[in-house]
Amino acid sequence: MKTLAHCAAFVAACVAGAVQAQDARTIFDQVSPSVLTIRVYDAAGAADGEGSGVVIGPNEIVTNCHVIDNAHAVRVVLHARDERPAVPTKRLEEADLCLLHVADLPNPPVPLRASGEVVRGERVFAVGNPLGLGLAVSEGMSSAVMTFGGKPRILTSAAISPGSSGGGLFDAKGRLIGITTGILQLGQNVNVAVPADLISRVRKEGESIAPAPPQQAKDVDWYAIAEKLRSERQWQALVEHSRQWLDAYPTSYLAGESLGYAQLNAGQATEARATLLALTAKFPSGARAFTYLGGAHRALAELDLAEAAARRAIALRPGDGYGYSVLAEIQLAAARLTDADQSVAKAIRLSPALAYPWQARAHIAAAAKRYADAVSDMRVVARLMPGNLEVRRKLAAFLALAGQTGEARTLMADIGTQQQGDALIWASIGHDESQRKRYSDAENAFRRAIEIDPRLIDGWKNLALLLRTTNRHREGEEALRTVLKIDPADKWALALLADMVGTRGQSAEAKNLLEQATQGESVTAREWRALGRSRLLERDLKGAADAYAKVVALDPKSVEDWIELGNARGMLRQDAEATAALQAAAQLDPGNERLLLASARFHGERGDFVKALEFAERAVEKYPASADAWNNKGFSLLRLTQFKAAIEALTTAVRLDPDKVAPWINLGEAYLRAGEMGRSIASLDRALKLAPKAADARLFITQAFASTGQYAIAQKHLDELLQVAPQLPAAWYMSGLLGAATNDQVVTLRAYEKLKVMNPQVAMALRKEAEGKSHISFPD
Repeated sequence: MKTLAHCAAFVAACVAGAVQAQDARTIFDQVSPSVLTIRVYDAAGAADGEGSGVVIGPNEIVTNCHVIDNAHAVRVVLHARDERPAVPTKRLEEADLCLLHVADLPNPPVPLRASGEVVRGERVFAVGNPLGLGLAVSEGMSSAVMTFGGKPRILTSAAISPGSSGGGLFDAKGRLIGITTGILQLGQNVNVAVPADLISRVRKEGESIAPAPPQQAKDVDWYAIAEKLRSERQWQALVEHSRQWLDAYPTSYLAGESLGYAQLNAGQATEARATLLALTAKFPSGARAFTYLGGAHRALAELDLAEAAARRAIALRPGDGYGYSVLAEIQLAAARLTDADQSVAKAIRLSPALAYPWQARAHIAAAAKRYADAVSDMRVVARLMPGNLEVRRKLAAFLALAGQTGEARTLMADIGTQQQGDALIWASIGHDESQRKRYSDAENAFRRAIEIDPRLIDGWKNLALLLRTTNRHREGEEALRTVLKIDPADKWALALLADMVGTRGQSAEAKNLLEQATQGESVTAREWRALGRSRLLERDLKGAADAYAKVVALDPKSVEDWIELGNARGMLRQDAEATAALQAAAQLDPGNERLLLASARFHGERGDFVKALEFAERAVEKYPASADAWNNKGFSLLRLTQFKAAIEALTTAVRLDPDKVAPWINLGEAYLRAGEMGRSIASLDRALKLAPKAADARLFITQAFASTGQYAIAQKHLDELLQVAPQLPAAWYMSGLLGAATNDQVVTLRAYEKLKVMNPQVAMALRKEAEGKSHISFPD
């Protein structure tokens, strides 16, 4: 019995399905002569989409307005070889219903049924042209009439696909109860129809649609000309052409779209926004207009409005990758890289043969500094748009960023006539070549950049740096002076120019430039650092200390700056401040060579040579190949009178770097104190060959020759010393001793009188020693 029951149920279900299928076929056969395919054409005469329409009266068809809004021409398809022109006559915007007139239309009108009679759950049938595949029927259930946003609508489970818009929703007797409109996004398999009752309102209250004006000049192909200008990227010419097109055809969607797109690309974002807002208000189903509107809002930094426009375009054409591409660019502008990546992935999946999604993905990759990926995507764009110069320019820019400057340079050279924006690409090529130390290629790129755009400050700056690197300082200075002609307040240029002129001895000009660089707001550590260096060269210790205090306040992570501040404070005898600065440096890098040597010098200058030696030995241990470290150790040992150890350390220093003056002078003094005059003279003679004006070397060699009784040679060196350092008390003291050694009272007394003015204590020491070694008589 159970088996028989199941069989009976199965047979009943099959019979019911057969009856329903039979009902659907019956309804379709009954109403299909009155449901027609609507085909729309663009200005070039190409078919641009299909929808559906229903015959509701003699020569009269109703459809959705969004089916025909973008059309340059509308035709109804009676059968494969019979298309007839349809003229829009009325529209009711709130219902999305438009009426069309077709002359001599043979198809019968369908009967209409009042929507108030429709019962929830009633069987209904949708007949239309789904997906452009021809008329078809689908069956479902209906709701009662409901209100959405103040507008009456019928919901149905009868399937509606793109192309079914404008078709009919019929009851089981073939009466028209609604015009199928779209899919309700919030539900699954829930579709929307406009109640047929509203057709009477379209006839009575609908806005009349003015017929298109007659063609004013049969030889003008507006669309073809616009496409040519667009492909040639002649944006201003396209603006003018589109205005003329719109004047000739005021109701043309394509003319308005062309004008908005042209304005956007011509840099007229405000005008484009106004054009496209008016166009989308008039043609609310114009998907491409909404994408362009999104671009206009993005150009004006109205990112929320831009995204809303792009999403409207996507809703209108969900299968078009272009809308997702525009959305990705907007999300990129909002720094939402993850969202942008997801949107552009959808764009490429939907429209892989469209160039714009690949270009958008290249922009996203570049923003994320994935330059190799950006290059790869732009190569796809170049294949899809061969010969497009703007694409080649962008590819060259990404190649330069990716370090592939050879190919970038070749691409740019092949472009021919350069635009102002190309200067930035050449500057990028130059920067990369400079980083790779290919200075000739870098200079050529920088010079190409400033030739294209003589006011490109970054081009001049990079050229100046390159010229300084290649020791062409005068040319580098001229490049920086050009920067300052363009922007007299450019602090970077002022600081670098000051450094360059200061290097060749123009300290006054350098100081003036740096004073300018450190005026006003936005002064960086770089400018204060340069000023500090300049003031040190001028021995302006207080000014240098003040400048370096500014540096470490702005950039406290630089060990070198703390060391310079410590040195300057130390030379000013501001011991507490100097110690604090050196301790700050030690916290950053306790083993820094310059820090260890600066600390040794600081303690040595205060007479604490034990502490100085401690730092010097740490420097030697950490940097055994450093001549400065060994010299510092030797000097500390010398002052501690450990002459043998001092000589060993200083000998190591001069072996490590025989061209350094200080180790030779200290070695000469160490030999002098150890009584090895020959070696002392040899060491000091080497020092004077390296630095003829070294006052301490002259003083020590004078002492060495005098100690061996070679007074004439000693006097010769002393005369040269007094020419270099006429205010040096030790030089006059030595002069007095030489006079005493040769019993030359005039020389000794002259030295004595000088010292009485310069340093009375040294003068008394000279008198005491001279009186003990000679017969010279000093005045009371």
